[in-house]
Amino acid sequence: MIGKRLALSLFAICEVAAMSLWFSASAIVPSLRLEYTLTGHYAALLTSSVQASFVVGKLISAILGLADRVGPRQFFMIPTNLVIPR
Repeated sequence: MIGKRLALSLFAICEVAAMSLWFSASAIVPSLRLEYTLTGHYAALLTSSVQASFVVGKLISAILGLADRVGPRQFFMIPTNLVIPR
């Protein structure tokens, strides 16, 4: 029973840590608004696009079953290499 509780607790902590990425755009929007003079519309669009991209990425991953087909290193390396310019 302790193993199950430990696993669920660890899962919950990891889920909260992963979900914090959802709010990354919200955290930097005030700085971006000052530096780039973004309007409220564009700030909201930026925040929504970050969240929508997470949803689309997860849906594609789930539909294709990538977690079962690709090793963990490649699973996280491929999207990173697609986003970060060289």
